[in-house]
Amino acid sequence: MLDTLKFIVQNYKKVPAPFLAVVLIMSGLILFLPENFAKTLAVNEFRDEYRGYIGFLFLLTLVWSFVWTCVVCGEKAIAFFTQRHEQTKTIQKSTPEEKIETSD
Repeated sequence: MLDTLKFIVQNYKKVPAPFLAVVLIMSGLILFLPENFAKTLAVNEFRDEYRGYIGFLFLLTLVWSFVWTCVVCGEKAIAFFTQRHEQTKTIQKSTPEEKIETSD
């Protein structure tokens, strides 16, 4: 179980964001398309027969997209704050003369 979770976390970025967006949009359109448009596009029978699977796919890609966005934004925030912390430590270690030189 732990190995499976570790594998998923390590490989989450390999799913391209445009692919997730297309799957999310298409499954959402098929699910929530009004009846008359679904008949016009000939997806009405398909939607009625596979509604459960399409709904599961929609929810799965929605959650996956949310997690992907949070992880990517979280990594950028961690990198930013780590860089700021390193800069602060460097400034604190410098002598008063070096601080005056860098402020000019």
